[in-house]
Amino acid sequence: LVIWPGYSASILEYETSITLCADVNHKLLRMQTAYDLIMHVDNKSQRKDAMEILKK
Repeated sequence: LVIWPGYSASILEYETSITLCADVNHKLLRMQTAYDLIMHVDNKSQRKDAMEILKK
């Protein structure tokens, strides 16, 4: 997993004034692709029904 730190900000008009909203947010990204995951399960599985395992 890779963590991308960041923030978001928005300015909104509220009644007679302007408000600023600033939030800290992070994204977690998985570096493994779906194909990598399928191949890992297929190679790890001793059974013939690896595709059935992946469907679950």
